[in-house]
Formats: sequence, structure tokens, C-alpha cells
Amino acid sequence: MFYIREVFILMSLLPLTAAAHVKWFVDYNTENRPASLLNMLQSMEFMGLLALATIVIFLTSVLDRKLASPVDVPEWQP
Repeated sequence: MFYIREVFILMSLLPLTAAAHVKWFVDYNTENRPASLLNMLQSMEFMGLLALATIVIFLTSVLDRKLASPVDVPEWQP
């Protein structure tokens, strides 16, 4: 069993910065200024992903209400 001291020692060995960056994996000119937040929020890609995430969360919540939970099914009770 680990003790608090050993946990802190192991945590101190972890790196504090990321070892990779997204710009390493895509073709991106680092001399360009980043896009503004307003431009990003108005982009069709962002709106599409926002709509998709909203639909998935809504459908998941509806499905969760329709499926029986262990509390509702007597055969699943201990």
C-alpha cells in the first residue's frame, strides 16, 4: 500500500508540460495570428459540431430515461 510520501514522490516525477503540440501534426504557419474568438464562434464547422453535440446529449438523456435501471427491475434486485 502506498503512503502519502510515496505518492508525492511519484507525482513529482511526472512532467509538468505537454510533450506535443497540435501544430506539430497539422500544416500551420506559426507566423500567422490566431483566429479571433468571434470568427471561431461564427464558423460553420463550430456551429455544426455544437449542433451535433447538442443532439447527441439530448438523445442520450432521452434514451437514459427510457431504459430500465436496476432499481426499476425486480429481477435485478439482490
